[in-house]
Amino acid sequence: RCRRKTDTVNQLICDFNPIDANIWLKIKIVDKPKPNTIFDYFTVEDNPFAAEEDIAELEELRDIDENLYNVYRLSKWGILKHIIYTNWKAYNKISDYGRKPLDISYGIDWGYAKPAVLIKIWWFDGDKVIWEEIIYRKGLTTPEFIKLAKERIPEDQRQKEFFAGTDEPGSIQQFYDKGFNIHKAVTDVRDGINWCKSHLVGIIGANLIKEAQGYKRKEDKNGNVLEEPVKFMDHAMDAGRYGTYSRAASEEREEVIVYDEHVDISPV
Repeated sequence: RCRRKTDTVNQLICDFNPIDANIWLKIKIVDKPKPNTIFDYFTVEDNPFAAEEDIAELEELRDIDENLYNVYRLSKWGILKHIIYTNWKAYNKISDYGRKPLDISYGIDWGYAKPAVLIKIWWFDGDKVIWEEIIYRKGLTTPEFIKLAKERIPEDQRQKEFFAGTDEPGSIQQFYDKGFNIHKAVTDVRDGINWCKSHLVGIIGANLIKEAQGYKRKEDKNGNVLEEPVKFMDHAMDAGRYGTYSRAASEEREEVIVYDEHVDISPV
């Protein structure tokens, strides 16, 4: 704590990505530093633990998106443009939304060198949804992913619908064999994004929030905005979309979602 008694100087260290030059953090704090405050900028070269594949991914941004390259590779202040999801709020827990959830589903994006992600989708009246980060971790084998999912998801909730990326059919089978009601996701990116844009109202979880804040559409060399998103730091975005749009696409959406009172969907 900054007010603890000590013979040395109390310090508070914060780090962040300079995603937007117009955010309050820059305007009120960085641009108007208080006494005894120091700001510094670091790039991947300053990280002795950076993996080669992570550095290569950042370098690829040079040819994909100039703004993201400036932010994540060069640590320069960027300008947020063409962000895909904009009408959501960040919550600490699901009860902060103030409404009773009607049901849940889950979305999975596979990964090992990149994060393996499991997102819980909370469904509310009007098909409004909140995404909650359950697992976001690199280096997980499928058995390790399953073990962690079992630790974080109660047994009765494992019969809710899970929708996973179709690129790992073997992993889907392993989850199914361990008792999860898992299906191949509907992976249509454009239609999935458009549906989620109209229904996503909240997000819970640091990595999920970080991805959503930078999830943007591509631009061509002439600056024209394209329908597809930039493929960078989007693993939670894919998982959330899988668990949301796959369910929406597989049901007659004219039907009202009915809360199953026999399954406890309260937060754990």
